[in-house]
Amino acid sequence: MATLASLAADNGFALRELDATIAACDEALALGAARAADGRAVSAAAVEAAQLRARLTASDAALAEAQRELEAARARERALGEQHARELAASDAELAGWEQRLAQAEARAAEEVGAARGVASARQLEMAARKVSKVKISAEAVMDATKGCWVKKFDFNKKKHTSRYLALSRDGSRVEWGDKGFEDASHRAAKSVSLDSIDSMLFGACSATFARYGDLLPAFPWRCFSLVAADRTYDYVAMDDRSAVQFFIAVAHLKARHAGVTSTVSLGTLLWRVVRMRLEAEAKIEGSSVKAVLAQVLRAES
Repeated sequence: MATLASLAADNGFALRELDATIAACDEALALGAARAADGRAVSAAAVEAAQLRARLTASDAALAEAQRELEAARARERALGEQHARELAASDAELAGWEQRLAQAEARAAEEVGAARGVASARQLEMAARKVSKVKISAEAVMDATKGCWVKKFDFNKKKHTSRYLALSRDGSRVEWGDKGFEDASHRAAKSVSLDSIDSMLFGACSATFARYGDLLPAFPWRCFSLVAADRTYDYVAMDDRSAVQFFIAVAHLKARHAGVTSTVSLGTLLWRVVRMRLEAEAKIEGSSVKAVLAQVLRAES
């Protein structure tokens, strides 16, 4: 009996020891799990910190790139401003040159008139005076054409037209056109044609391009003019009567000067053609004759 009691006591003690061991193992496992969780949290925090540092680095790079682009834009703006200033200075110098040549031509013509007085006939004096007037008109027309004007350019191959800015080149050697005014230094003429390649000129809606429209031409004929080259025509319609006449006179004057001859185009001739075309248009509208319309205009003026 004593032996059984002793065994029972020993077994109880062993069970308690086993329970204590199990409890210690559970505690150790719980502590290990907590530490593992802490480790995972630390790892996640490290990953998040690395990602944040990467984003900061990318932001710094983007900021640096934006600063470089800003500096480049400022540099382009400064360069454009300087170029604009140079272009304006060149334009002013060119116009000043035309004005000087005009003054010189007027002075020479005036000298001719003065020298002719007392020895020339009335007819010779009249011709000298006309020469002064013609030189002045031509020079003014060239200066206006160099500044340019808006026109409608009619397509040579298609039945359409577009708005274009038309001007003489500063050296007077080419006719240029584009979709912007040439006073903008960032713009250059999109296309041009050399005066040397122009064989003749037509004032009015006389070319084959204008003829396609017949009576449906969306423009006044007296504002139309064409530059005729070997294989095509360049056809334009000015926005007003004066621009059409001035540009036509300017091109005719420069072509004649390049050829070393005197221009046969005069302001009086063009103005008479404008009047005649307007009378013809009015007569067509009224179903009458040019003479009848002219008589009606004269009666109204008297």
